Amino acid sequence: IFIASIQKNGVYPSMAIRLEKEGYVFLKVLINEKGNAENIEIVSSTSALFHQAAIDAVKYYKTNPAMNNGKPVAYTVYIPIKFRLR
Repeated sequence: IFIASIQKNGVYPSMAIRLEKEGYVFLKVLINEKGNAENIEIVSSTSALFHQAAIDAVKYYKTNPAMNNGKPVAYTVYIPIKFRLR
């Protein structure tokens, strides 16, 4: 659900639209104890045109933290962001 929501609410970069480019960005993201994304790293991508849009898509999204013995803990997740023209 987390990744689907990010994918659905992302903003397509205007330059990529003008150039009719599609692609993806694969991110490594630390989700902190409060459920906020931190330390967002680009693992791979098809084009730098999509980097900032992918980072922005996860930066402000909040999810549930992982739990360990009833306490919230940080965890790392890998998130694929696809950019497809419709």
